[in-house]
Amino acid sequence: MVESQQLEDKEQTMKQNGVVWIDGIQSEWSQAQVPIMSDSVNRSVNVFDSLIAVEQPGTGIGVIELQSHVERLFSTCRAMNISPKRHLQQAMDDCMNAAQKEYERTGAQEIYVRPMVVGYDITNQDKNGASLTVAAFSLKKGSDKYLHLITAGLRRPRNASMPPAWKATANYHLTRMVRLQAEASGADDALLLNESGRIAETAGAAIIVDRGGVITTPSRTEDCLPSITINIVEGICSRLGIPFSREPLHLTDVYGAKGAATAGTLGGITSVHQVDHCHIPDSEQIQRIKAEYEHAIRGKGLEGVLDITVLAKTWK
Repeated sequence: MVESQQLEDKEQTMKQNGVVWIDGIQSEWSQAQVPIMSDSVNRSVNVFDSLIAVEQPGTGIGVIELQSHVERLFSTCRAMNISPKRHLQQAMDDCMNAAQKEYERTGAQEIYVRPMVVGYDITNQDKNGASLTVAAFSLKKGSDKYLHLITAGLRRPRNASMPPAWKATANYHLTRMVRLQAEASGADDALLLNESGRIAETAGAAIIVDRGGVITTPSRTEDCLPSITINIVEGICSRLGIPFSREPLHLTDVYGAKGAATAGTLGGITSVHQVDHCHIPDSEQIQRIKAEYEHAIRGKGLEGVLDITVLAKTWK
């Protein structure tokens, strides 16, 4: 069954059944190529971000926190001395166009949008510029599962060696390795510690824990990605009157927590029921946050906790 699933995943990847924009133009997947000896391949000189677009009641598709994500993309480009061909507004337009086209093509309720600045000029328009690709794929809403996490054997590097704030593909080799460890252990994901032995994040998302009614997440000094979803969670907590704190967390804090969840763009708020050998109970506070988050990304519930760029509904 595992081999069959892996083959199916490989075939799905080869089909590339979403849509792709390259330097502002909708393109064929076959055009998204870089030379094997380019820095983009040899040194992983690529910067990316991840967004979701969610169907809004009676209006169309809405991209969640579009500007925040694209600004983070360009911030990493500046830090890595990469000059994108497209400027900020053009990149935002490309993300909206890709999301809209995939929505028109599939009518999916949720769409994953992946802008990536590659360290190469794909379209040969400007020798000094790096191409911006934007891919969009329809998402199938998964079951409301609880996660089993293990503690990763590898550690999150310090900011002084490979800054975790940079969403560069080179940073995500670690993600791949610790997820392989999790898979081999029968777990869903891995919890990453920093080099001081404190909690940083999971392989694919930030983490929140309920510590006696206070929702706590590691601070930026703990070598974790500055999470846009965590900013949304903080806003929801403020509106609901739930105490929220960013501070160092030890593994024992998670083991003894009243509840825990991952928080990220792709998975939203997903409850954790086990970390290593410890059962993690359900948290009423986290369930409230999760419910409000799901409402907010669909244009319902609390107003002002996140930004939604709504696109016209034209696919029907």
